[in-house]
Amino acid sequence: MGQGAAVFISATPAYIGNVRDPNDVFEPSRMSGEGVPQTPSEEIAALRARIAVLEDEAQAGHEAEELLKGLFAAVPAFVVRYGHDYRIKSISRLQPGFARENVVGTSFFDYVPPQYWPVARAAVERAWQTGQPQRYEIQGAGPNGGHAYYESYVAPVRDRDGTLGIVVVAIDVTAQRAQTEALRQSESMLQLALEATGMGLWVQDFAANKVTWNDNAYRIFGCTQPLSAQQYLSELVHPEDRPILQREMSQPLEVGRFHTGPHRIVRPDGNVRWVAAIRQVICDEQGRPTALIGGTQDITEQHEMELRARHAQRMEAVGQLTAGIAHNFNNMLAAIVPALDLMAPALPDSLTAIAEGAKEAASRATAMVRQLMTFAGKRTVPARLTRTSEVVHRALAMCRTLFEKTIDLQVNEQDDLNVFLGPSDLEQALINVLLNARDAVLASERRDKVVTITVSRFVGQPSDGQRSCLHEGAYAAIAIGDAGTGMTDDVRARVFEPFFTTKDVGSGTGLGLAMVYAVVTQAGGCVLCHSEVGRGTQVVLYLPEAKATPGEVAAVLPSRDVLPSNRVVLVVEDEETVAAATLAVLRKGGLEAHRASGIE
Repeated sequence: MGQGAAVFISATPAYIGNVRDPNDVFEPSRMSGEGVPQTPSEEIAALRARIAVLEDEAQAGHEAEELLKGLFAAVPAFVVRYGHDYRIKSISRLQPGFARENVVGTSFFDYVPPQYWPVARAAVERAWQTGQPQRYEIQGAGPNGGHAYYESYVAPVRDRDGTLGIVVVAIDVTAQRAQTEALRQSESMLQLALEATGMGLWVQDFAANKVTWNDNAYRIFGCTQPLSAQQYLSELVHPEDRPILQREMSQPLEVGRFHTGPHRIVRPDGNVRWVAAIRQVICDEQGRPTALIGGTQDITEQHEMELRARHAQRMEAVGQLTAGIAHNFNNMLAAIVPALDLMAPALPDSLTAIAEGAKEAASRATAMVRQLMTFAGKRTVPARLTRTSEVVHRALAMCRTLFEKTIDLQVNEQDDLNVFLGPSDLEQALINVLLNARDAVLASERRDKVVTITVSRFVGQPSDGQRSCLHEGAYAAIAIGDAGTGMTDDVRARVFEPFFTTKDVGSGTGLGLAMVYAVVTQAGGCVLCHSEVGRGTQVVLYLPEAKATPGEVAAVLPSRDVLPSNRVVLVVEDEETVAAATLAVLRKGGLEAHRASGIE
């Protein structure tokens, strides 16, 4: 190698990876390609290309770094890297009031509440042992000095010196937990509302062809398996209500929310209930129905209350009308009866029978007025303590005398109870029911003409299976049952209305059971009627049981002393005929009688 020769040691990528002896000297001619010398211009071009690559890599690294910074800033998470000794080496963000130079190098556990140390340490140990990420939750300091909840994920990393470290990503989930808690409370309130109302919820998914019920729906419908809307219509809905509900359910599904009116269902156990429902159609983005959701509520009790209210209003209206009729009828009888008594002695023998017939008719009319006044609540009867056994046996004795010998009257007296009711009223009520039972068994084609009266103590809430009539309590239940013709539901619903009768003209006034209803309800009880066509009828009188003993209650009876004949009586009466008859009767009895108006 001659003088002036230059020695070049190249650090370009062409030599990276080719291990050369640093003492190697070669001629100034450059290599290009595989063993081909490069010229200086070619080597400069290669260096520039390499610089461009490095600049691109640096730019890409800068962009990645900026992307990572933006990601850390955007995500509400703390990314912490610490070594095997749990000393923090780097952290992505800091809580307000902390400086990075004061945090880096400190222990990770300085920022974790002590009660969570075992949980955090156990997760880190598992990550180191398994090499898999782990998860745990802690509660720590929040950004505003309050408490915050963190969901932490840990993953193992290896430092440059080969030792194991860890990376923790702690996400602030306080807001999510608050939303979850709010949702839980909302669900709890919804559950309470469902329990309070007893609403049954159901979903029919058209795509999955699946029906789902909640517990209330199973309880309301009494089924063990959910039913689709069509199955519900064909299997549960009462046959009489099915056509109306079919029309309501045949509306196009696109209408959205719609109601189904109150209707009856017949549960698998045979129990009939009243329900009402609301339905909502769920559609996809194209407007095609995908599901039908809804809620059903058992409204049997509300329906019964409405029926009782309407019945009470109807009975009150009839009572007011009846009271008016009875008052006017009583005024007429008040003139007729005394006139017949006064004229009877002066009539010839040929007219005596006719007069007696008129008096008999007037007596029946008087009894009818008394029944009308009782039903209308205008007749006040003093309350007396009455033993049911005494009244029942008197009523049976009378009926055994009146009834046909083919009728078997049976008594099942399980309890002897006290009630507050006039014995004559209770006796008349029992006789009225027994007379109806007699007519029913005589009209039937059955050979066994049996009428049974049962007296028992009932504790609870009287009900006919469809509705209840009184509150919980102790009652004397007097049941009169027959195996007669029975009644339809329409007849049974009107059986206690005055003047309502299914008997032929002249065979009854239709006031017997109305009087029973009035007497029992005025005593604080109720009357229920159970009947089935062809199988007979049972009428049950529920009277509140009286706790007092007979010695504690004294009957208040009106005095029957005869007035002295030297008394002067002033008659106050606006009806001319009634005033005249009253004055005549009083004067015949030897009293000095004057009308208040002075007109006789």
